[in-house]
Amino acid sequence: MAEYLEKIRTILLASDLSNASFGALNYAKQFAKSLSAKLLVVHVVDPCGVPLQKEREKETIADLINSAEDHLQKVNAALCYESVRNVVMVRQGAIEDVLLELIGERNIDLLVIGTSGKGNKSSEKLGSVAERLLRTMPCPVLTVGTRVRQDALEETHLRGVLLPTDFSETSQAAVAYAERLTHYLAGHLLLLHVNEDGVDAASPQCPGGRFQEVASQIQDPSIVSEYITRRGTPVDTIVAVAHEKRVDFIVLGVHERNKGEGPALPRVAYDVIRLATCPVLTVCPTCKGL
Repeated sequence: MAEYLEKIRTILLASDLSNASFGALNYAKQFAKSLSAKLLVVHVVDPCGVPLQKEREKETIADLINSAEDHLQKVNAALCYESVRNVVMVRQGAIEDVLLELIGERNIDLLVIGTSGKGNKSSEKLGSVAERLLRTMPCPVLTVGTRVRQDALEETHLRGVLLPTDFSETSQAAVAYAERLTHYLAGHLLLLHVNEDGVDAASPQCPGGRFQEVASQIQDPSIVSEYITRRGTPVDTIVAVAHEKRVDFIVLGVHERNKGEGPALPRVAYDVIRLATCPVLTVCPTCKGL
C-alpha cells in the first residue's frame, strides 16, 4: 500500500534523546521502511535553552553535542542493521529555526516528533515546544506521545483513522491526508463532528448533513465506515471516541500561528496529542500536498 503515500520520500525525526522520542523513532523507522524513504534524525542543542555558568558555557555545550553524537551513532547503526536509509546529525540553534531550515534544505515530506505531554514551557525537552511546532511547520507533523500504543502499523488488526472535523477550511485541509493514510493502512476512516452548542445529535439542526461536504472531497467514499456526531468538549470527545473505536491514528487540521480565528484549535490539537493513545497527524492549510 506504499503507493498511497508515495510522495513521502524523506522523513525528519526530531529527537531530544528522551524516553518520549523512542516511540517516535519506532514510527519514523516503520514508515521509512515501508515507504523506502530516507530517514533524517536530528538532535537540536539550543544554547539559549541551557542554563549554564558563563565560564563553562562553551565546554558544556560541546559536551552535550559530543554526547548526542555518540547516541545518534548508535541510532544510525541500529537503523542500518534494519536496512533503513538514514542520516543522523546534531545541530545548534532554536528548535523551530533548525527544523524549518532542514525541512527546506532537505525537502522534508513528514516531520515526526515525540512529546512527554507534560506541557512544561520551561522544559528543555522537545515536547515543551511541540504545540508551537504544530502551527509553524510547512509539512505534516506526526506526534507520538508517551501514552501511544506501538502497534498502529502492524497488520494484526483492522486499522482505523479518525478525522475530527468542524467543517472549517482548516479541518478540511486534513481530508486528503486522512484518506491517503487510510488507504496506506488498508483500513477504514471514521469522521467525527463534536457538538459544543448542546444541539442534540438527532435534531434536524445538527450539521450531520454537512458530512457530505467532507465526503465529497474523498476520492474513495467506500473507506468511510462511520459518520459520528457527539455532544461534548472537543478534546475529551475526540480522545474518548478514538479510545472507544480503538483507532490507530488521529488526523487533525490546525490553524497556523497568528491566525485570528484559531488560537483555540492548536491548543485542542496539543491536548489531544497529550491524552491520546495513538499517534496524531496534524496538517496546516499551507502544508505541501500529497
